[in-house]
Amino acid sequence: PKEFDIPNYFYLAQLAPDGKIYVSVPGTSKYLHVVNEPNKKGKACNFVQRGFTLAGNNYTTMPNFPNFRLGAAATPCNVVASEDIEKEKTNIKLYPNPNDGTFTIDIGENKVNRLSIYDVNGRLVTSQVVDNQLNTINISHLSNGIYYCRFIGNEVDIMPVKFTIIH
Repeated sequence: PKEFDIPNYFYLAQLAPDGKIYVSVPGTSKYLHVVNEPNKKGKACNFVQRGFTLAGNNYTTMPNFPNFRLGAAATPCNVVASEDIEKEKTNIKLYPNPNDGTFTIDIGENKVNRLSIYDVNGRLVTSQVVDNQLNTINISHLSNGIYYCRFIGNEVDIMPVKFTIIH
């Protein structure tokens, strides 16, 4: 076919969850090259040029395949049951949202002693002690945008709460 008259070079390569290596093309193409058996040497690896047809044209990118083959963890992880996370997440109330930089946080029965506020880039913008069930927070000096509150206690690190400042 006419489309095969254009040379397909080799660009980015990535191991996919199916155990194959996919190779992109520098420039526009609707194909990826495939190494079907990457653990075998030479021709036994079963390399197929233009072996995977994409739904549309691709321009020098690769899908993001997370690496799930990391092996056993060196140390066990502390995992909280999903219902506990959901409970912690919804127990804290922040209002009004959006706000003008002044808002109230109701921490309820949670054992929280510190509030940290981060911008959307993950930079800490302020941190302060919270010692009451209801706390009025004033960060009106910050510019408009989306921020995240992280609540820290002696026994728990509660999931972040997102809020928006609009002056």
